[in-house]
Amino acid sequence: MKIFSFFGSLLDRLCVVAGAFVGSQIPQFMQQYTQRLAGHVEALQKLIGQLRQIASLSNRSLEQYIQKFKDSSDPDFIHQADFMQGIISRWEELQQALNHLTQSSAWLRPYYFLKDLQPDIAHSTFASYQPGFLLTIEGLCYAGTGMILGWAFYQIVSKCIVFGYTRARALFKQSI
Repeated sequence: MKIFSFFGSLLDRLCVVAGAFVGSQIPQFMQQYTQRLAGHVEALQKLIGQLRQIASLSNRSLEQYIQKFKDSSDPDFIHQADFMQGIISRWEELQQALNHLTQSSAWLRPYYFLKDLQPDIAHSTFASYQPGFLLTIEGLCYAGTGMILGWAFYQIVSKCIVFGYTRARALFKQSI
């Protein structure tokens, strides 16, 4: 029985450490995601600036310039208007998400991160993710939460295993 107790304690500690590690990576991932998000916002901002310059050559605002394309009877021009409007809409959406992430408190940041999550940006962030540790109060809070969740995971799994073992043993004894 001592061997089971030893392995139980070892697994308990491993789950706590794994939880702390995973928890500590969340603010690091959010930071790298925010940097990528800022890059997307900046790229779209430059593109919109160029569109504004083109519109100004016709003495029009960008909105008037897009409307000119929308009013055309040529489907190609209408598609171009939709494309330009899509760039502006995407920039507004990403700009709002970036503002939420950079201006919110540490307690609200996870909410805004999940609420405004852009799957394409999250995927590219994950593809080039570099693990690291943020030595901040926020990083320590996430690591502590991860430790608690790791411990809880171990407790749930071990209780399920013990319950399953006890049930199987009782059923086996009944069948004999």
